[in-house]
Amino acid sequence: ANPGFVMDLFPLMAATSSRNIKAISVRRVVDTADRRAQLVEKTGRGLSRSEFDAGIASGTLGHKGLVASAKLLAHALGWPHHDVKETITPVLDGEVVSGIHHHVVLRTDGRIITMDLVMDWEPDDPGDTVTIDGEPPLQIRIEGGYHGDRGTTTQIVQALRRCTTLPPAFYRPVDLPLRIGP
Repeated sequence: ANPGFVMDLFPLMAATSSRNIKAISVRRVVDTADRRAQLVEKTGRGLSRSEFDAGIASGTLGHKGLVASAKLLAHALGWPHHDVKETITPVLDGEVVSGIHHHVVLRTDGRIITMDLVMDWEPDDPGDTVTIDGEPPLQIRIEGGYHGDRGTTTQIVQALRRCTTLPPAFYRPVDLPLRIGP
């Protein structure tokens, strides 16, 4: 779900309702106070800045897949991806880490995809926002945010149902039909 549905498939569905798209921006602010302990640990909550930096460098902290979501969205739109920049910084509460801010920018042929993921303990503005700079321009917000812990199992079951009707092959999430049957 995160990245995944909220950061690639959902923006792709929104983009199908616009044309001449110049930019897609996805901002996800997750309240980790309502999430599983493993997710909270990946954000570095309670660590010092130096412990956070060491965890990012070793790969034990951080959320995987945000760059992949940007590339998958570009692929599904038929945009070649050339330049990808990624930054991961801590969200600090004084001197202590309370969460993580992960930012990705993909530039391609004058178009841009921006992925902004904040996972923090009780942030002021939890929610998911997809902004499409196209004709017409769109902005869609999920107040409070899509709860990935709860939604992932549903997504897996639905994907398995869709896969049973397809010939054996490698499928990306954007390759699967959205719905099977009536």
